[in-house]
Parts: sequence; structure tokens; C-alpha cells
Amino acid sequence: MFLFIVSSAPVILDPNTANPRLVLSDDLNCLRFNGNKRPLPDNPERFDHYECVLGSEGFNSGTHCWDVEVKESKYWILGVTTASNQRKGQDFFDTDVWCVTYGWTVGSGFLVKRKLDRVRVNLDYDRGTLSFSDPVTNTHLHTFTTTFTDTLFPFFSCYDGSLRILASNRSESKVSIAGAQTVKMASAAEDDYICPVCHEIFKDPVLLSCSHSFCKECLQQFWRTKKTQECPVCRRRSPKDKPPCNFVLKNLCEEKERNERRSSGSEEICNLHSEKLKLFCLEDKQPVCVVCMNSQKHDNHTVRPISEVAPSYKDKLNTALKSLQDKLQHNEEMKREFEKTVQHIKSQAEHTERQIKQQFEKLHQFLRDEEEATITALREEEEQKKHMMKEKLKEMNRHISALSHTIKDMEEMMKASDVCFLKEFPVSMERVQSSQPDPQMASGALIHVPRYLGNLPFRVWKKMQDIVQNSESDWRRSELEMRDGWRVKVEDRQRRSNIVEGVVSREPHRESRINLSSVTLTSDVSEAISIPFMSRSVSKVNLSVRVKRDSGGLPLFIEPRSHQKPPETVEHSGRRIQPSHKDFTHLNAVQ
Repeated sequence: MFLFIVSSAPVILDPNTANPRLVLSDDLNCLRFNGNKRPLPDNPERFDHYECVLGSEGFNSGTHCWDVEVKESKYWILGVTTASNQRKGQDFFDTDVWCVTYGWTVGSGFLVKRKLDRVRVNLDYDRGTLSFSDPVTNTHLHTFTTTFTDTLFPFFSCYDGSLRILASNRSESKVSIAGAQTVKMASAAEDDYICPVCHEIFKDPVLLSCSHSFCKECLQQFWRTKKTQECPVCRRRSPKDKPPCNFVLKNLCEEKERNERRSSGSEEICNLHSEKLKLFCLEDKQPVCVVCMNSQKHDNHTVRPISEVAPSYKDKLNTALKSLQDKLQHNEEMKREFEKTVQHIKSQAEHTERQIKQQFEKLHQFLRDEEEATITALREEEEQKKHMMKEKLKEMNRHISALSHTIKDMEEMMKASDVCFLKEFPVSMERVQSSQPDPQMASGALIHVPRYLGNLPFRVWKKMQDIVQNSESDWRRSELEMRDGWRVKVEDRQRRSNIVEGVVSREPHRESRINLSSVTLTSDVSEAISIPFMSRSVSKVNLSVRVKRDSGGLPLFIEPRSHQKPPETVEHSGRRIQPSHKDFTHLNAVQ
């Protein structure tokens, strides 16, 4: 067997509060004074005048203890301060600071006059005490007594040297390892079981809103005396006449009493008569001694030997325990189900996320394709327009060259003699008058920008309907009005796959609807399905509905498949349409 010490620093320094002239260790347990001011942000939490740093955790209840190694510093300050205390400027030590100092004097701090190696700080927030001691020599230094109302933070300051925060003996845990590992942790302080009013172990403890606990009877007696419902410790008023029971503390106190009785061997001895407890009172359900049985308190009570009563009570407890065991088993099963549900939820979320990404990737790819197609069309038009303008430029160059030669010839002729000039004048005038007309800028020479930018989002959205499923806004409808009064509605979805659904039948003079929602269609494949249909003469007629896309819309073909004569005319959108020689009616769906 061997022992080792597991320790942790009870206070972790907060680097966001450290003065720029302090340097903190990587583990945030040590501070060292540095004469050079480091370039740190001047955030509101940081000390800018005093070389101080706060702990990262504040305390507003309970007891806390930490040690500080001070032997490496010539000037140091240790203590606590409130969270609201001013950290900027020179007012920090004026209010809400409780500390001991060495090497210098600040505010109301207690000055230590001898050099120490180590200082222990004990804070009891609830009792309002802050004590400092020398753990090396076990001597007391100073104690502050007050009422704390704000959250307290440990603070540390050193000038010339360094300080290190250490785990005190109270925060250490001894761990022994042998054939089996055993852990011996520091037990709770004896004071945790003592009522602050009666100074005895708690009896029926109740909990106030300020987190202080008292015996129920002690608290009621205190309130009757004070005539105000205030906490006996912190003096805060309680909003409840009947504070709730502190069951956790009650169980701890009862366990402590049982342990004390077992350790002292007094569990089987009567507290009143110091006799052995051999009998059991059935009315009070408590072990009693022979003297108790004959006392007035147990007069006319039924008592039995403990050896006779114990088995039956053990059976009762065992029955109740079986119920608890069953409940525990059920809870463990439910826990496993909950864990499976958590994993299933995680799996659902991951699967759904993948599906979402896939669906959005389709949309993104569609948009990328549309962008590429639009830009490609723009580039093609650009090349076309540039080619056209280059041809125009060539023509313009030829025209300019011809004009230049004509002008040059005319200028040479103007320099000739009058006789020569007059001889060539008719030809020259004909050349001047017969020159080609000036070229003009062709219409549509520029890029047709609206073709690409005009309603671009809307046009892309219209195309996107091809890949969007279950959109109720894309239904296209066409109606067929039969001359004899029968009415058939054919519905389909625009520019997407559709299917025909169900069997349509009706009685005379009743409206029937054929929903195209069951046959998968593509842009280049026709699909057909026969639908039983009742005619006016109540004889069955099979109608074949075929759907095929083209650039002009979505044609609907309705073709009789029986020997019965088809209707002579079909009314559609107010127009009469004659069936073809193949008894075939062709109607375009309404856009």
C-alpha cells in the first residue's frame, strides 16, 4: 500500500483582472511582479493603478480556505473584496476590502510585522468572518468580523517578488491504493451539523431563502422573540411563514447520530434508564427497556420482545424494498430507452441534415447551371455582336479608303489646266455623286442587357419549379365541357412529373374530377392510363388520358376506348371543338 496527495489550487487567478505589471503563470496559480507595463487591453475588469489580480470565482455562501506562499515577496497584500468595488484609479482600498499586508500599509488592512513563509486565509461567508493565520507555526494573525452581502472575490497583490496559491490541508484528499482502491476524503466540519441558535445538532432543520438552516423549533422561538421573520445570522427577512424542510441536512444529521451511536456502542442502551433495549412498543414503534415498559408513558401499551418483532418488520421492509427494486429496474429500463431515443434523435438530425444539404445542393447546382448558361449566352451574344461590328469596321475601312482616293484624284484634277479640268469635270462629278451612302450603326448592335437581367430572379424561379416537389402553386387546370352537360375536370402540375390517381365514377348529372397524380412523366415520354368513366346513358366508357410536354404547353388527350360513339363536339373555354376522324380529342391545357 502507498499514499499520495491529490491537491488542487482552491483559487484560480483571473488574467482579465491582472494589472499589466503582473505576470501570471500558465496554470494561473502564481503571480509575479514585472516592472515593465505589458500592452494589455484596458478592459473594465482590469486593475490599472494597484498591482492586483482577482480570483476567477466569487463566493456568496459557505466556507472557503486557501494558502498563499509569500516568502518570495517583500511587499504583499492578501484578502477579499466585493465584486462591485472600483478597480480603476486609487479608490480600491477605500471601501469593501478586508486584507492583511506586509511591507506597506493600505486602507483598513491589518499590517503583519514579521516575515512569513505562508499565509492561510479562512472565509466563512455565512458567519461573516475572514481569518488569517500562519499555518507553519499555527498562529493566528487577524480576523475580520462583519456581515457580507455582496459576492466576494479573493485578491492578491505583490510588489517586487512573487506569490503562489497553494492547496490548504482542508482542501487536500489522501488516496490509498492497495488490492482495492479506497478514497478517504476530508469530512464536513462539525459546525455544519450545529444549529446557530441552540448550538446543538439540527432537529427538523428548515431552510430559509438566504440559504441558512435552523432547527424548526429554534427558528419559530427566535421569530416569536424578535417579532420579525428575519434570519438569525444575516438578518434578511424571510418571505415565508413556514420555511421548507432541509431534507438533505436532516438526513445527514440523522446519519451522523446513528454513526455516533454505533461507534460508542450505545445503540442498544436506553438513553433514559441506561438499561438494555430488549422490548418493542407496538404503539410508539420504538425499542424500550424494562423500566420504560412500566413507566406512565407506556401505560397500557403493547410490548413484545425485540427478537419476536424484528423478523416481521424486516419482512415489511423487505416487501417495500422489493417495490423500490422493481421501480429501480423500471427506471433503469426507461433510462436505456431514453438513451436510445437520444441516439435516435441524433441519428435523425444527422440524416435530416444530410438530406437538407442534398436538397440545397440540388438548388445550388441548379443556380450554378443557370448562372453558367446565362453567362454562356451572354458570351455568345458578345462574340456575335463583336463579329458583326468587326465586319462593319472592315466595310467602313473600305469606304474610307475609296473616299480618300476620290478626294485625292479630285484635288489633283483641281491643279490641272483649265482645259484639262473642264474635259474631266463630267467624269469627276459623276464619281463624286455616285459615292456610296455613309454606313449607319445597325439596330441591335449592343448587348440586349434586359434579356439577361430583366426579372432574372423571377425567371430563374419559374425554371426552378421543375425541381421543386409538392408545390401546390403550380397546378395547371383545364376543363372540358361536354355538350350533353357532363363535366370533367382534368388537373395536372405544370412542368413536373405527374401521376393519375384513383378510379373516377359518377352518377348522371354529377360532377367528376380526374386528378393527374399517379403516372410519372418526363419531357420526352408520353404515358397513358385508362380511367373507367360513367356516361350519361350509364354505360361504362374507358377514357385514356395521355400527358406529354411540349413548348406550347401541356396537351391533354382524351380518347374513348369503347365501341360507344364519342360526343359530336366538346366545349373548351367557350369554344366548340369537333373530334377528329380518329375519334380523338386534343386540347391544350390552360397556361
